Amino acid sequence: MKRNTLYLVCLSTVLLLALAACAPTGSTEAVEVQQLSGAVSYYPQEAGATWQYLPTGSNISDPKVTQVIEGPTVLDGDLWVVSRLQGLGIDNRWFRKYGPDGVTLLKEQRPGQEVSYDPPLQEFPPPNTLRVGTTWGGDTVATVFYPSAKGEERLQTYPVEYRYTVVDSRPVNLQAGNFDVFVIDFEARFLGEDRNVVTTQTLTTWFTPFIGEVKTENDFFLVATNTAGR
Repeated sequence: MKRNTLYLVCLSTVLLLALAACAPTGSTEAVEVQQLSGAVSYYPQEAGATWQYLPTGSNISDPKVTQVIEGPTVLDGDLWVVSRLQGLGIDNRWFRKYGPDGVTLLKEQRPGQEVSYDPPLQEFPPPNTLRVGTTWGGDTVATVFYPSAKGEERLQTYPVEYRYTVVDSRPVNLQAGNFDVFVIDFEARFLGEDRNVVTTQTLTTWFTPFIGEVKTENDFFLVATNTAGR
């Protein structure tokens, strides 16, 4: 079940690359984004925070994927922070909440699809608690809405058990700079009607506090950000 179709519910096999996969290569041409004027949180959430990525093995001159924190919005009377990822045919939005308990994900929007999580998915634990061996997770129901579909096909639900684990901490050298990253594995188990495990999905990210994702779960590597050095 693919991440670009649904954060948890994957509809085809995703082949993960090794953690030592090659970062974008080629020219050392600088990539710049407009700098933020203020401090950045442990889990960056400030409006205007921007990250640019390239897929594994790309040249630095290739088209990039850009993620931007658009800012807060109100959903059902509650405040959520919206981020948007665009480029290479992608145009996705995420609705998250940041607080002392960590980061939770309520909803994703993609062209022709909307996915919500009940309860919201716990993406990160409380700030300053990431260590090798740290683990967190839970149970949620992912509801997928297809506006253009008809009848029962418009709405589908998937019970999910998920777990994050910090499996390593290491220095990495990328186009965007040198970072000390936490290597975080994500495993989701998708359940059938009788709670049997239908399939299992594992993804890996690299995360640096006060910077953000240095390598995304689909092997996009960071080439520029305005959170660095804050």
